[in-house]
Amino acid sequence: MDGDPDHAINYVQRATDENLRPYLQKFKPVSWSTAKTEAIDFSKPFLWFDDDCYSDERLALNEHNAFRSWIEVDLAKYPDQLTYELKLLEALAK
Repeated sequence: MDGDPDHAINYVQRATDENLRPYLQKFKPVSWSTAKTEAIDFSKPFLWFDDDCYSDERLALNEHNAFRSWIEVDLAKYPDQLTYELKLLEALAK
């Protein structure tokens, strides 16, 4: 919310023994007040990794034809999900 990624990095890092911090620190932190979609520049391609997408945020994504850019993160259900997602991002970057 405040553009400080440390809380998210520490939260994600608890889900694995692998050191993901170097990868996670590459994510661009953003600031927003009510809806997380306020921080999205819809004129550029993006991927949004989050555990929840509220109804107003879903509407904003749909209005910009960008709903598929949201990647739902559920570490309780898929503990290795972020490792998989990082490997996917590495493949896309090549």
